[in-house]
Amino acid sequence: MQRVEVRNTYEILPEHIQSDKSILAIKSKYAFRLSLNSDGSFKFKVRLVACGYSQIYGKDFNETFSPTAKFRSFTTIMNLATIFNWEINGLDVENAFIETDIDIPINMYLPADVYRNPDGSRVKVKLKKSLYGLKQAGELWYQNLREKIISNGYKPLIHDTCVYIKRDLEKGHVTIVIC
Repeated sequence: MQRVEVRNTYEILPEHIQSDKSILAIKSKYAFRLSLNSDGSFKFKVRLVACGYSQIYGKDFNETFSPTAKFRSFTTIMNLATIFNWEINGLDVENAFIETDIDIPINMYLPADVYRNPDGSRVKVKLKKSLYGLKQAGELWYQNLREKIISNGYKPLIHDTCVYIKRDLEKGHVTIVIC
């Protein structure tokens, strides 16, 4: 929850909008998870998620498609890495979706069991960043990632636009990124 608030994911709407029933909002909830640390201890995690099932096509979202690299591309690159003894690194972006700006204004109710207005009504917020559970979250994240990769000099392959390559001719290095 600290990450959601630090990244300025939403803004609380003014009082007159809070009470306006004609301004619709999607629901949200907390998703709780128990994860195992490397030392064997447990860590309790909570994530604010949007209830995407209450979104309306054309109003709350337009596109949901999030591409991924073709399996054939992945296995080919892994085989080449094995043959030529290339270094392989993996990367996981924590809270990836809340790093991405939202494309359509979306109002959302915060979970009622935690947040309430002084009059007892549910708190409405305007999302500024994407959240897990939104129908377009994966597609927005991919577009954000793609922009960053291309702006750093990588070029997408013609036959698989989720595989990016960058050549450093001076050093003779090639870097391949598979998304």
